[in-house]
Amino acid sequence: MKKLKIIFSFIILIIIALGLYYFWLNSQLLKNQEEVQANQADDPKNLSYIINDQVVSLLDGQAITETAEGISLTTKIWAETPTGDLNDDDQTDTAIILTQSSGADTYFYLAAALKTDQGYSGTNAILLGDRIVPHKADITDGILSIYYNQEAAEDVLAEQAGGLSKKLEYRTGQLWEINNY
Repeated sequence: MKKLKIIFSFIILIIIALGLYYFWLNSQLLKNQEEVQANQADDPKNLSYIINDQVVSLLDGQAITETAEGISLTTKIWAETPTGDLNDDDQTDTAIILTQSSGADTYFYLAAALKTDQGYSGTNAILLGDRIVPHKADITDGILSIYYNQEAAEDVLAEQAGGLSKKLEYRTGQLWEINNY
């Protein structure tokens, strides 16, 4: 019976710890969202975006930051693509393709610059991948779609190369990837 009480107490402690971690993580995400939304600018090249849970503030379309491990990351706007109303406020928003590189590796992300009465506000960025070639993006009926190809770096990867797409929607203050419908 004592063993059962100890096991039960241990399970309760784990549940409490996971709950506290969940609330802490959500508060960090909310803090990042608020920081990004508060940084408004007249040009999407001078906004903050959330990449890998970190706020990255661009100036003239680029930023150089450092990771906790001391690795230098260069973030740049690769393209400002189509416009359309992403958040149903009758304002024209802009899709932003960002790259983040640390030397040989370059990762592509998709974010949005939401038009407001005060200028633009950035969003979180969704990872598209590395070794990709974006082709087309559009905003239709509140859905941000992007079409891209995966480059084949070696013959082994050649069968994986081909047309890919992601569809995103803006809700609860951030971009979310949605399933094809």
